[in-house]
Amino acid sequence: MREIARTIALTSPFVQGTVLLAARMLHLQPSDAQSVIERLTPGRSPTFGELWDVKGPDVERLAADAGASVSPVDARALAELCRDVDPWTPMCPSCGELTLSAVAGKVYEVPALGTVCPFCSAAAIALSPVLIRRVNWATGALVEPGITVDIRSVPGKAIPFMDDEFRAWAGRVDANLDRALAEAGLPIYAFLALLNLRLGRFEKLGWEEARELLARPDAFGLWQELDRLIADAFRFADEREVTNLPRRFLADGRSRDQFGEVKINGRAYLLAGRIAQGDTSDVYLARTDDAMPLHVIVKALVTDDRDLLRHEVANLKTLATADVSGSELFKSTVPEYVMEGVMRRPDGSEWPVVAYRYRHGFDWSLADVMGEYPEGVDVETMVWMANRLFLNMDWFHAVGLVHGALIPPHLVIHARDHSMVQVGWGMAVRPGQKLVGISEAYAAYYPEEALAGRVNELTDFAMAARSLIAVVGGNPATGQLPSHVPEPVGEMLVRYARYTGAPTRGLRTTGMDLYNDWRTTMESVFGPPRYHPCHMPRPTATARR
Repeated sequence: MREIARTIALTSPFVQGTVLLAARMLHLQPSDAQSVIERLTPGRSPTFGELWDVKGPDVERLAADAGASVSPVDARALAELCRDVDPWTPMCPSCGELTLSAVAGKVYEVPALGTVCPFCSAAAIALSPVLIRRVNWATGALVEPGITVDIRSVPGKAIPFMDDEFRAWAGRVDANLDRALAEAGLPIYAFLALLNLRLGRFEKLGWEEARELLARPDAFGLWQELDRLIADAFRFADEREVTNLPRRFLADGRSRDQFGEVKINGRAYLLAGRIAQGDTSDVYLARTDDAMPLHVIVKALVTDDRDLLRHEVANLKTLATADVSGSELFKSTVPEYVMEGVMRRPDGSEWPVVAYRYRHGFDWSLADVMGEYPEGVDVETMVWMANRLFLNMDWFHAVGLVHGALIPPHLVIHARDHSMVQVGWGMAVRPGQKLVGISEAYAAYYPEEALAGRVNELTDFAMAARSLIAVVGGNPATGQLPSHVPEPVGEMLVRYARYTGAPTRGLRTTGMDLYNDWRTTMESVFGPPRYHPCHMPRPTATARR
């Protein structure tokens, strides 16, 4: 890819960056450095290839011609750096410096985009846009951007590319169309490329029909769909043309601008938005920056408690390798571990993270449900949530873990399919052990033994019951329930929630026994099981940041 840029003209930012590089390496004033660079690249439009061909003796000789004296060592160092300047060399948008340097003959480059400029510390380094190949709107071929009129593709015909050339070629461009394209920042050739190559609009006279369209767009019925056509033209050009920047649009059609770019263990990821905030972590929905992306949930530690993150990974690996009865089914009810490492943000900060595979449809925690239904969900909706939760508890208790944090944000549902997964495994311990921590914001959901000492399976039952009390509109701190909750349902929830002084005698000790009792009670109240919808709005990145 680098060699394709040999004949590409240096853009203004690269000319300025090269001048600053020469001034820095040769210890010259910018005006003297500019004279040297102009002599090294004497063409009217200097190219990247001309920079690559610079030799140390040339620098020394031409600097002398410009009235400057430079050392052979500095001249050789600049020549070596010039060979490293290409469209993918980052630069600072504030001071204009290219992020290249050389010490003792060794070339250094700041590799990470988004790193604070090492020269001015006023901005993050970035790529400066360079068009490497433009799409020929008439033929579909890719041509060098320096070509303003194509006179070779069609004998006897001149195919314009630049807006001024189009105005001369067409004789007249409709003022309203011209203004709309200019305001959108879309070149005329890109607009015509969509109409001709993708939509096949020029059927009568071929691409020559574009003259008439530019002069009389109303005859082609463009006004009703102009906004959509402009948006589609941007996408079409992004698909076809070659630049030094990542594609503006992803394979699914969404704009890259909708995402935040980070690197995890050196690989590029796009953050769609923050979906949750906890006591120790922020949670993001993300995807790899690929044509066939891997969608993941990224949990980023925002405290210094790295042991908690490692503890969560260890627990998830225990669950992933479990072989107790039902494991092949119930492994899908916990996060699927992908990796752990470090996430580097555009500001240069680094956060310890763990990533899990995103499962489509599991977009809402019970905390989200409570936010959508502040008066509580329908009782039968809560019933199916309890069914899933009690069965899931039976499995991970059989594996030998007490979750220890079954609070609303850790219970994630698939609203349509009536499924549930448990997240937040950093607090999980073996029965009889002490919790490694609690969520202060949800202290009312913890029974006495969890706050005071060791935990067991009944701890999870109590926290599950309190979360169910809350989602149906009750008070998790007292067990008070809305009046519409049938008495048998409320009595069972409150009994297992175990408020101060409540006895444990008579309570079931396995999730399966609890589930069976629950099903029997619910059928006596509501009759045979039936599908009961839980409507949640479609999640968006904007709403979930």
